Amino acid sequence: MAVISRPRGRSIDRLENLRAFIEREGASKSLRYGVALAMTALALLGARIIDVPFHLHTNLPFIAAVAISAWYGGRGPGLLASIF
Repeated sequence: MAVISRPRGRSIDRLENLRAFIEREGASKSLRYGVALAMTALALLGARIIDVPFHLHTNLPFIAAVAISAWYGGRGPGLLASIF
């Protein structure tokens, strides 16, 4: 029986390589929580940058910060980002 494989893009391969590196290295707790705090700070900065010239009050940068923190660090850093 022949196995049919679908063509894969370069970006998917890069994401899988990044995910494999993170899982193999096992990021420390302080790094995971630091990423959560950094992402929240970047989200605040991004929201302020969008708010000043356009007068738009948006929560999208914060949703992205929580999602990235939870993806990278797990449940604890994701909850920390959502609390801030």
